[in-house]
Amino acid sequence: MIITKVIRQHGYTIEQVAEQMGIQRGSLANMIGGNVTVGTLQRIADVIGCNRMEFFADEGQEGLSSTPATKCPYCGHELHVTLE
Repeated sequence: MIITKVIRQHGYTIEQVAEQMGIQRGSLANMIGGNVTVGTLQRIADVIGCNRMEFFADEGQEGLSSTPATKCPYCGHELHVTLE
């Protein structure tokens, strides 16, 4: 799963992120494994120090390029994001 991969890439574990968020590891794992909200993604991004758009990168991508092509998790349309 891309969320877990991004967390690891930033040097954190699920346990560490959950602790920083003030929740149980199992609760975070359930959020990540289900329909995670943008708010939860932002909280995770704040803990690990990344942009929440990293969670939307395609599985084959190694992070985001300056003009990444990602897909909307709801409709599947390709999105083009520019990082400033």
